[in-house]
Amino acid sequence: MKSLNMIAIGVAVLGLTGCASFTVAPPTEENITAEPFTIKVPKNLNNNETQLKGVQLNSFTNKWGRSPVRDFFSVTFKSNNDNSELITEACKGELHDSGLQHKSCLYFDSKVSINENDSFYLIEIKPFKKREVQGKNAIFLPIDLPVVNVDKLYEWLSKQSIALKKEYISKFP
Repeated sequence: MKSLNMIAIGVAVLGLTGCASFTVAPPTEENITAEPFTIKVPKNLNNNETQLKGVQLNSFTNKWGRSPVRDFFSVTFKSNNDNSELITEACKGELHDSGLQHKSCLYFDSKVSINENDSFYLIEIKPFKKREVQGKNAIFLPIDLPVVNVDKLYEWLSKQSIALKKEYISKFP
């Protein structure tokens, strides 16, 4: 009974503080100008099937804390072949053991252009828009946005790998 009284008092105090602490910033969008990030890929790697000529953009998630709710930071790359764009999503928030996520995300929209030379492809990734979407956690408190800038985006891009597709003939079955 004592714990129910404490919960009731807590809810009453939250009601007195108002809803201002529960508000999140509205989504924002900002045009940015940045020098393009350039990747040089040799043509002889036989990797023409992907939009980025074999450059594999690997997403990652870092988790910390104890179950059932862990804090996380994730970066995801999504390419759109129709309009030659790359969307980079950087999120931070809470990840529940059930798979439920509460997160705030920052997005970089980039144009991708590929110039061909005799011996290599020159891939340019140029960010042109930054979007911010703030979310709330399970008790409706705002989650801070990740602190990410174009330099951090370029650092992630510089750590990607290039896939090589090759056939080898073996003397073994």
